[in-house]
Amino acid sequence: EAGQGAKPRKKAPPSRPRTVAPTPAPVADPALTPREALDRARAAATQPERIDLLEKFLKTYAGDALELEARQLLMREYALKGEQMLREANPQAAMQAFKNVFRVTPAIISDKVFGQYIFSLPMAMNAFGYRVESADLMRSLEPRFMDNPNRLIEIGFFYVQIEAPLEAIRILDRAVQLAPQDHRAHNSLGT
Repeated sequence: EAGQGAKPRKKAPPSRPRTVAPTPAPVADPALTPREALDRARAAATQPERIDLLEKFLKTYAGDALELEARQLLMREYALKGEQMLREANPQAAMQAFKNVFRVTPAIISDKVFGQYIFSLPMAMNAFGYRVESADLMRSLEPRFMDNPNRLIEIGFFYVQIEAPLEAIRILDRAVQLAPQDHRAHNSLGT
């Protein structure tokens, strides 16, 4: 019989989870000039590395003449990451990446930055079929523009394009309050 006369088996000691040392994150090297640090970030092999180095650049070299260039590079990386997440059918990760674009925008948002990085991101979400998420993203961006009638009109047009009439009316009404002479908001509202 199998169990008779056999020595009892010792219990194996509980196994400890193997710990793997994490790959060290790239660190902004204070010995580098701002140009060298920015070039290093730009040349990083992977997107996560580029993002990490650009984030560190903004912290290390805040106020430097190259800060705007670094912000634009970082906005581009986050926008590309968001678009990749949309292609992978992950709208929540895309929304987070797009919110990061907005987080790192310069204090003064030029028409180019607004058109390329702000307005186009909710449009991309909508184009991928995420209408509700695109409206949520645009709503999260609105507060920064509530005193800018030109931006509000563009945001209102976005809501018209995605067929969100209540949102469009709300935003375009605000634009009319700020700039009653601007015919674009009146025309969209039919007033």
